[in-house]
Amino acid sequence: MQFELRPHQLVGPIHFGMRREEVRSLIPAAVRAFKKTPAGTTLVDAFDDEGLHVYYDEQDKCEAVELAAPAVPVLEGRILIGQSFAKLRDWLLANDPETEVDASGLSCRFRISQTSTLRDQTRSAGWLLSLRV
Repeated sequence: MQFELRPHQLVGPIHFGMRREEVRSLIPAAVRAFKKTPAGTTLVDAFDDEGLHVYYDEQDKCEAVELAAPAVPVLEGRILIGQSFAKLRDWLLANDPETEVDASGLSCRFRISQTSTLRDQTRSAGWLLSLRV
């Protein structure tokens, strides 16, 4: 599924602040609820067939989204996967000089964090894209 990213607003059909029931009604896939950590106080909705995890606050409103394969995230008309981590980093740096890069990945003003599971940053492969309000 393709997910258009509008920073601070939405990820595909999911708007930040949307209630859990609304999110579930919009995603045409089986959902599995789980705690991300043993100490977690809220459940995360996992739409595994879509590569989508949706996080909720204490009021059951969407506060963050994670995307992984097979999801296709698109920002400003650019597909953010299928290219090397280095190319994505360079594009984000060109569009946001405040992009921060470290050993675990990168984060930028779009409130996007991207983690590469590869040390070889010239290839595309495992990735996780996190978006927060």
